[in-house]
Amino acid sequence: MAVLVLKRDKVEAGHFEVHWVIPALGILSCLLLLTQQGPETWLRAGIMLAVGAALYGLARLGSSVLVSHPR
Repeated sequence: MAVLVLKRDKVEAGHFEVHWVIPALGILSCLLLLTQQGPETWLRAGIMLAVGAALYGLARLGSSVLVSHPR
């Protein structure tokens, strides 16, 4: 989807050109593969996403504290 969005930007150099069907087929093939995963895979993925979101939140919290209270 990023290819479709970035193609709208106006820049001096030419963009990489690809027909819209190619990224659409890529998205559809990924969705097809995702539907074939078992529940334990989705559970593991959810846990990893939750851990990643928590770490991201902690990093953002730490950086905002450092910016607001410099030494």
